[in-house]
Amino acid sequence: MEHKINRDTITLDPVIAKMDTSPTLATKLKVMELKERGKEISNFGLGESPFGGPPNVIDSIASQAYRTEYLPTAGIPELRHEISEFYEQYFGYKFDKSRVIVAPGSKELLFNVMLATDSKWFFFAPSWVSYEAQAKMLNKSYWRVHLSYKDGFKITEKVIKKRFREIDDQLYGKQLSMLINYPNNPTGQTISNAEVRKIARFARNNEILILSDEIYANITHDGYKDKHLSFGIEYAEGTIVTGGISKDRSMGGTRFGVAIMPEGQPLLTKAMKSIGSETYSCVSAPVQYGIIRAYDQNSEVDSHIRDSTSIHSLIGKTVYAHLKKSNYKIGKPEGAFYLMPSMNDKQDKLNEIGIFTSTDLTDYLLQKYNIAAIPGVAFGLRRDDLSFRIAYIDYDGNRMLESFRLDKDEAINNSDEFVMNNATSLYRGLQSFKKFADKL
Repeated sequence: MEHKINRDTITLDPVIAKMDTSPTLATKLKVMELKERGKEISNFGLGESPFGGPPNVIDSIASQAYRTEYLPTAGIPELRHEISEFYEQYFGYKFDKSRVIVAPGSKELLFNVMLATDSKWFFFAPSWVSYEAQAKMLNKSYWRVHLSYKDGFKITEKVIKKRFREIDDQLYGKQLSMLINYPNNPTGQTISNAEVRKIARFARNNEILILSDEIYANITHDGYKDKHLSFGIEYAEGTIVTGGISKDRSMGGTRFGVAIMPEGQPLLTKAMKSIGSETYSCVSAPVQYGIIRAYDQNSEVDSHIRDSTSIHSLIGKTVYAHLKKSNYKIGKPEGAFYLMPSMNDKQDKLNEIGIFTSTDLTDYLLQKYNIAAIPGVAFGLRRDDLSFRIAYIDYDGNRMLESFRLDKDEAINNSDEFVMNNATSLYRGLQSFKKFADKL
């Protein structure tokens, strides 16, 4: 008797079967749907740098379109060399190109590190939505290190040390690794140089591996007290640093990520290359050759990074000022292009109108005030923590960049007017946030 597979009953991995679309992407799709129906939505949902890539980098990739060959999994030598030079120039981080591995996006590299290492994990709450999702896919054990909105969701040695003492007897001899992202998505906070050194020292003393997601390193805001200090500098033998071009060079869809492997850890480096060779094979040839231009320290790329970071900084300050004035609990923006307002102090009033979770809160903002935001629970916060993430990038990046370059001093000194004139949807959203807060 012939047996046919019923497509409705194909067996799925139970972990995968429970998964859904990433909350950030799901919100983007919802916003697109509402806009198609004629709604004016202020989109503070998906965090995608809106400026487009530096033109010379885009032209460089296009000029390499004829290349069709397979390339080394770790990356072509000339590209890896330029990456090492770039990190030394921008961050003072010196390492040999042999420690560089490239992949189609830093997300792939984060996943492969978790796959390669026999570790239990620390994830911070709040933190980016995909970290825990990837650990679940790989059946990795992890603990959350809960950060407090009262402390601005700051990652500190103190909070790490406290959580480590709570779980130390549950490690059973296993490697402990922690994934730190800074400047941080979703909070917009970074870590001071002094705190980086404290955390690195604690990790070294307790043999904790650090996976440091530094994708926003170049978007440390103007005026922040410290220049970005990589964990790779302070703890070279125990840190994997990841980065890429999606944020500071606004090229997320190009799918290109970088990992800098720990010093003196050849087996881990070999494992990462092996995983890459058996999965994605290599970053596409046109991208590898073309993206050299994004790392070779030319003035056009440097200008793009500096000017777009200045714009993120002045918009962040404007958004912060408006929300602070409207009595949202919120930390000052220090990096990236996110903030995480909290309304926990208004819990009783929110409960009265049927809002008990962060998902209730963001649903209400979308339905009643046409504001799209991401609930805190998506980033690992407790369901009843009434915090949410906003990404302040709802504007035409090319127009914004052009306007900023016409008179940078005017834009910086009169940032509120600059934002109002060049980011009308975002500015309208700030007024809507105020209307909501005023009614409570």
